[in-house]
Amino acid sequence: MESFNDTCFIMIILGVVVWVSLYFVDAGYGKMTSEKWGPAINNKIGWMLMECPVFLVVLYFWAKSPVRFDVPYLLFFLFFELHYLHRTFIAPLLMRGKSKMPLAIMFFSVAFNLINGFLQGKWLFELAPEHPDYQVLYNNAWLTDWRFILGAVLFFKVWPSTGSQITSSVIFASPETPSITCPKAACTTMSHRPTTWARLSNGWAGLCSHGASQDSCSSSSR
Repeated sequence: MESFNDTCFIMIILGVVVWVSLYFVDAGYGKMTSEKWGPAINNKIGWMLMECPVFLVVLYFWAKSPVRFDVPYLLFFLFFELHYLHRTFIAPLLMRGKSKMPLAIMFFSVAFNLINGFLQGKWLFELAPEHPDYQVLYNNAWLTDWRFILGAVLFFKVWPSTGSQITSSVIFASPETPSITCPKAACTTMSHRPTTWARLSNGWAGLCSHGASQDSCSSSSR
């Protein structure tokens, strides 16, 4: 538990650092792609590579958990992986254009997603089952809890759009860091720099995520 809490604290600090730094540095992605960020690869491939760690790490924690087939934990796993299955392997194939992603940006995101996957998987499938309070909460009765029902309804209502990422926080009651996707209606009004909400939400991932919103805008508005 101590290492888990320390990691959460470090992520908070890094989030503040990145939030401030992005007022002065343009992350080299989407409209702000620049040669100063070094070699780049196909955006679709880069997106898959940077998102797959969280999918695989959570899969690892679930597979070795003794409660993996308990209904609440199995549903947590399926909801989470369903979202990242789309985000990692389907959404990139729907991207238009032939934009590039700097390798540096991709590696920043890989690092973030490794930590993100660790926090999600460690909490859901190791720490929560051992915690007395969550042993009581995450049983079959949890399936009738208003938080689970609301989260599940919202998830399937908006999946695979922006809300599925945010809704996962409601379902899992764990420290998920939502990632903001640009809704089509907002594309025409999105500013050159990310909003304060996007900065706060993405934290460290802002180095690789806030540009993705702009890239989505340029594609969806065509």
